[in-house]
Amino acid sequence: MKEAGCIMVNYGVESGNDAILKNSKKGITVKQVINAFDWSKKAGLRTYMNLIFGHPGETGETIKDSINLMMKINPDFVTIGIMTPFFLSII
Repeated sequence: MKEAGCIMVNYGVESGNDAILKNSKKGITVKQVINAFDWSKKAGLRTYMNLIFGHPGETGETIKDSINLMMKINPDFVTIGIMTPFFLSII
């Protein structure tokens, strides 16, 4: 990707907690996230991490897991969104 001109990769990590990732059916683990960022940085790509707080089952501890993962990875850019549930009613 770098050789083709890519300068940054944007990852939808969503959470730094394996249980939240599994419950969200993300299909990834925290270890895979760490590896992806490591490989991207070694390739010379800038990195962007997207997190979401407020998943079903989220606690203060699982939010801390996400913050700790962000601090460990130290991406170039971060976006943190707050999950907002809404209900669609069909009349």
